[in-house]
Order: sequence, then C-alpha cells, then structure tokens
Amino acid sequence: MQEKTKSIYYLGGKGAFTSEIKKVIDEITIKKNGRICDLFSGSGVVGHYLSRTNPVTTVDIQEYSRVLSSAYFNLSFVDFDKIELMLESILSSELFNHLYKYLNALIQYEIKAIEKSKFGDFEDLLKIIEGVPLIANEEGSDLHTVYNLLKTDCQFGLLSSGIDLAKHTTTLRYFGGIYFSYYQSLILDMILGLSEKVNDNEKDFVVSLALCSASTLVNTIGKQFAQPLRPRNKDGSVKKNIHTLVSKDRILDPIKIAINWLNKYRSYTLSGMNSNSKALRMDYLSAIKNYGDQFSVVYADPPYTRDHYSRFYHVLETMALRDEPQISVTTRAGKVSLSRGIYREIRHQSPFCIRSKAIPAFEDLFCACSDNGLPLVLSYSPHEEGDGTHPRVVSTKNIIESASAYFNDITVIPVDGITHNKFNKRELELDKRHTAEILIKCDRPK
Repeated sequence: MQEKTKSIYYLGGKGAFTSEIKKVIDEITIKKNGRICDLFSGSGVVGHYLSRTNPVTTVDIQEYSRVLSSAYFNLSFVDFDKIELMLESILSSELFNHLYKYLNALIQYEIKAIEKSKFGDFEDLLKIIEGVPLIANEEGSDLHTVYNLLKTDCQFGLLSSGIDLAKHTTTLRYFGGIYFSYYQSLILDMILGLSEKVNDNEKDFVVSLALCSASTLVNTIGKQFAQPLRPRNKDGSVKKNIHTLVSKDRILDPIKIAINWLNKYRSYTLSGMNSNSKALRMDYLSAIKNYGDQFSVVYADPPYTRDHYSRFYHVLETMALRDEPQISVTTRAGKVSLSRGIYREIRHQSPFCIRSKAIPAFEDLFCACSDNGLPLVLSYSPHEEGDGTHPRVVSTKNIIESASAYFNDITVIPVDGITHNKFNKRELELDKRHTAEILIKCDRPK
C-alpha cells in the first residue's frame, strides 16, 4: 500500500512509491531497525512513511522542508483540539483586528476587482496581479491611481502601528496580491503567529499548517511558486479565462483550509511513527559527516534537472523563516525591476542542478557514504542522451559508473507506473519515457 500523506504540491514527489523504496532499503539495511537517513527530504512524505518502522533522520537544506518533516514526527505531541480552537479564534483576536483596519480598504478593492473582471473589466485586477508587493519600493510608480494610494496608505498604517512587521506580516508584505489575495496572506501570517503560542513540540506543526494551506491557496498554474499567474497572452491581450483562474483560488477560505489540513494530520497519527525520528536543516555532506555513525542506510532523492527547487518553493521558505530577504532584480532595456517571481536574492543553488558541478556532487555523495560504510538507495529519473525527454543534468550511465568506484554491488530497479509533474506545456510535447523512475541500490561500500 502506498503512502497517502501529501503535505504540499511537490515536483518529483515520491509519495506514489514509498513502499517500493522501503522494500529496497530493507534488503540492504545492515542494522535491524536501524536509523535511516533521508537526504533531500523535500515534502517529507518518504521520511514519514519510513518512520512507521524505523527511526528516521530527514535532511534538507531548506527550512520549509525541515518544518514539514518535523511536523510529521511530532504529531503524537500535538493537542489538535487546542490548535483548532486557536484557528477558529483568529478573526476575533486583537492582533487580527488591529492589522485588518489598515488592510480593509485594499481587501475590498481586490474583491471588487475580481467581481468586475467577471464582466470583462480587467483594469483593477491587472494592477494587482501584475503589480509589486507591499514590501517593494514604490518610487517611480503612478501613486495617483486608487490602487497605489490604497497600498501607500496600507504601508504607512502598518509602519506606524508599532507592530513587529517582520514577525506578523511576512506573507502579506512579500506575497499579498501576487500569489495570494491580501486577505488570505494576512490569515496565513496569523496562522504562522500561532506558533509562538504553543509549546516547542507543536511549533513546527503550526507552521506546517500555514505552509500546507499556502500550497492549497496559491494562485498559480500547477500550484507551484515559480511564477505568479500571468494574466496576459504573449501578444499582450488579456486571457479570456482570467476571472476563473483568479477567483477559483482567491475565494478559498484560508481558515477552513487550515482546519482541513489539521484534520488530515490528525488522521496520520493513526498510522504510528517512531518517536525517535528527527528533522535537520543541513547540507547533505555535512549530515553524513556529522551523523553518519548513527545511520544504517542512506536514501537520497537529489534533483536531476536544471530546475532549482529553491525557485519553486521560495515562498514557503520565506514563510518558514519569517525573515526579511532582499528580492532579486532583473534588468530589461536598461530598466531595473523586481524579479517577477519575487525571488529571494540569496537562495540555495543545488550543485546537482548545475551541469559542471553535478557529477562531482554525486561523487562526493558516493564517497561520503562509502567512507562511513553506508549503503545507499538513490532515486533517479532515467535519461540517456537523445532520448527526447526533459533533460537530466547527468545520465543514468554516468551515475552508475561513478557509483561503481565506491560500491561493490550496483543494482538498478525500475519503478513502473510513475509520471512526474510537468513544468510547462513545452515538456508535454517531449517523448514519454518507458520508465519514469528508477532506484539505484548501492551496496557493500568499498
């Protein structure tokens, strides 16, 4: 039976074949009931599944990933009824009402803009979707429009409120109006804030509710965070279905969504988990170097295309950290503007996604496991030169050749019936691969 847990919409997620991964791991685990290291743990579904029978350490360089795994591992400590009551009480809280008074006019403007778009009047909606976030410097923009006047009033009001904006309005100021409605972004911030009112074992669970809710609410194609919705066609004309594309997500109630996620998590506790499991935010090599003597086997699911995951999930990373990142900029025709995706200026660039660095990164992984006497199970998507599929940074053949220098037994196990999420329409035109996923079992380290 496959694991049904799914926290966020995750590219290349392995939830569809967790039992196959477990079967291969069981074949080579050198310590009975030994600790499993889950590298590049992503959404945490594999680590959660494996923790039913073994202690697990999940490792990922991204904070949102650590939070999602930690939430799974600490479910037995969560008072679900208490947190559900806290969610239901958000709208009556003093902080919400204090912030809402500065935001109300902007929220109402957005609601009316969506309604007007239903009848073909897109002007106000386009200003919101194609605009810049509240955090941005508005110099040079037309401050005389109603929308920009409302944004300016909102900014001044928040700044004069005496509230710690970095702590209470991260999602609102960075992503409100762009990825979520202004109201939804405010509620997501309120959910994040609840993490300060619970005990330490419940903090990551509460943050995960906000992250999972954001993944449900986000107003983009494919429910990823790589790019905000594009309301225009290439010729500049407004897409005919833009009202439907916007309203289907922005009318969703964020509190109800969060409570739905809480109840999903509540059902996961029935499956049972190893209470000794833990989640680390760490580089993959540092994890093996510092904790390798605790592991009995390593499962690794590194990225295999040039698409950096920090680009697809930067919104969740900023929400999880609640920091104040600089936004990267682009320059076109001599004009400097904020990146369309509101990307963090400093974000992780995986060596596995860079052609010149990928093979050395794999060799470092194989060497670190071998030096620590650790067998390795590697998830990968097959690719051979000229096979017509979405380009992999390294071919399967090169990976196997590299692994053979560090392990005596290499076995390739195909996983049937797996189809990965598509990035865009262009990839849909590429040839289909007979086997979309393989497991490479690397046993008997040299």
